[in-house]
Amino acid sequence: MTGVFDNRLAITELIHRYAYIVRMRQGELCGELFTKTATYELREIDAADRNAQSKRRWLLTGREAIRDYIGRSTQSDIRICPMIHNIMIQISGDSARSNCIMSSRTWPMGHETFGQYDDDYRYDGDIWRFQSRVYTVFASPCADPQ
Repeated sequence: MTGVFDNRLAITELIHRYAYIVRMRQGELCGELFTKTATYELREIDAADRNAQSKRRWLLTGREAIRDYIGRSTQSDIRICPMIHNIMIQISGDSARSNCIMSSRTWPMGHETFGQYDDDYRYDGDIWRFQSRVYTVFASPCADPQ
């Protein structure tokens, strides 16, 4: 491991590399970004309710399960373009945590998703990898038509 700045840069590049792999429809390459025992979880929360608790949609365990899922999800006719913002990183020895905002657009439908990543990292050999990745979608219930 090198200095704090170099570690922050490496983690930031890891976050952006994952987004790039998704955007370029190369999901089968994402396995190398995760530790062997990593987890990946999708949650959702009602963003309009400050007291709401997030709810789990699904949880994947292990590098291969994550790679297989992302590989399948990037092979559809829909192009996902994730955009990462406001990365905040805390490093402690060979582990780190971060939080960032992710908005994405999909084509051809133009659907937009907005939420946040809460990530844990492990310095694994000579590189940083995701140990845990939780994406929480900010959702709102449909407005009452009355």
